[in-house]
Amino acid sequence: MKTELRQFLGSIDVNEPTVAGSLQIFGLYWGGGADLLYLTLDEALDADVLKITETDESGNVPTLKVNNTSAQMIFLMAGEQLIGAKQNRVLNASIMVAAQSELVIPVSCVESGRWSYQSRSFHSKGTSSHSFLRRKISRHVHDSYRSGTMAFSKQGEVWDEVSRKLHRMNTVSGSQALDQVYEDHDKRMKEAVSNLRAPELCCGVVFAFGGRIAGMDLFDKPATLSKLLPKVAKAYIIDALEEPNETVQVQRPAVENWLRSVTAARFEPFDSTGLGRDIRIEADNMIGAALMLDNGPVHVELFPQGHAGSESDLAHQAKKPSKRPARQQVSPEQDSAGDKPERRSEDLFEAQAARKIILLPASDETLNIANDVASVLQNADTQSIITLSVSRKLMNIPELSAEPGQAGILSRQNESRLVSLAQKRVPTQGLRMLITSDGLEDFWFVHWHGNQKTAVTSLYQWNEISNLPTQALLGSTVVLQGLRLMTSRYEPKRLFHDDMRGCLFDFCRNKAEIDFKLRTGDICPQCRGILTQIGIQVEPVLQMLDAVRRIALGT
Repeated sequence: MKTELRQFLGSIDVNEPTVAGSLQIFGLYWGGGADLLYLTLDEALDADVLKITETDESGNVPTLKVNNTSAQMIFLMAGEQLIGAKQNRVLNASIMVAAQSELVIPVSCVESGRWSYQSRSFHSKGTSSHSFLRRKISRHVHDSYRSGTMAFSKQGEVWDEVSRKLHRMNTVSGSQALDQVYEDHDKRMKEAVSNLRAPELCCGVVFAFGGRIAGMDLFDKPATLSKLLPKVAKAYIIDALEEPNETVQVQRPAVENWLRSVTAARFEPFDSTGLGRDIRIEADNMIGAALMLDNGPVHVELFPQGHAGSESDLAHQAKKPSKRPARQQVSPEQDSAGDKPERRSEDLFEAQAARKIILLPASDETLNIANDVASVLQNADTQSIITLSVSRKLMNIPELSAEPGQAGILSRQNESRLVSLAQKRVPTQGLRMLITSDGLEDFWFVHWHGNQKTAVTSLYQWNEISNLPTQALLGSTVVLQGLRLMTSRYEPKRLFHDDMRGCLFDFCRNKAEIDFKLRTGDICPQCRGILTQIGIQVEPVLQMLDAVRRIALGT
């Protein structure tokens, strides 16, 4: 299958470009498609044979449910935007839905400020995620496949890009919805695509603006390109509007050379969520994917990277100052007068001690897990906010175990005795984290004992709940508890939310939902704002969460 795809892509011919505003569009000819019979997303929605809903009443941010009631397959293109339900989403990968079937598909949220029903099902406005975001998600999906999961994105980075786009386009959206950008620039979009026609017999197009190649979409037949060209063109036009009015043009030989280099790219096949195979494509100068069905490509997307124009290069005019504060080598808590430029050595020692977490494993098993987490987080360069150490002083205390030699339930009385013993044996200005394989009476993962500055952390039956390493759960808990060291104004209850956002503060009443936030390793914009308000530097926290995410994904 990889050989056939390489041959198909090597046979592409490039037409001279047409122009839509500041966008150049190069038509592509090839003989690679299988000429399958299927409906597009908008066709299926218009014919009322496709229903897209939340997976259940409560919803789940990274997945949606699709129901195809027709006798034909339905093609869903990577990047297509879905409007409605509890929040707007975009498709992470191209998917072919079988006739008369139901399927759960991977998506990304592009409306971080809403989690309430606007409608019971989704509809289309004929738009997709803009090209910068499409490329970012394509890279995320490749990483996700390699870690053995579905075609998931890094939700936090998606929200960052949506926020950047809103800011760059001077768009105000109370729910931080990407769709508002298209609403605000609808007139300009219509003008740019009003006379846009797919070149005759072309199956695909390469887009360029600002003197650089921006991306490619290639389909199995001209009819599909004709139907989807306005939608994919808007994704590039909306990004071209960020560029200054440059007259530099891309010449056809440059496009031909870039496309020709795909034959030397790496092709990695994965099982698609729907029918066929999802082939991930990567080279020094490009990244992308191809949906293959019946030994022929249905859709191929390619984006430049590296020498062909890195993301930072393509978006050089689009960048606003990072909303993450610059890292500062100072104590996270500052009084109203601020920190002085120089501090006495004993003051620095006391400040360090107050930022310390001592991990107290209760057994050899939890000792190994604690050592792993401490090593990973310290290597993530987190010393600016916390330091970690592991102590054996509470290991293997038989009178506090539910049943010696096996994990059981730790009674409230024994838990209190354990906390008192920890306070006595392990004095600290920071905080203690007791780590046990026993369950807590209410089956929570953590109990906080504020008077003793001690958290009791249970890893009970984690391997029955999740396939992720136990170290990922403990690492996330360390980050949550570490925030207590940064300011006395930190109140976890103020930040926790019931809706799933892939955020550190997802409450996860259903324990199995913890997987998502561990894989995401991020903090949602709302919680970032609260942390900033109470004086917590978000950037070092994100560094720790990224280390936890790597543990979860095994990277």
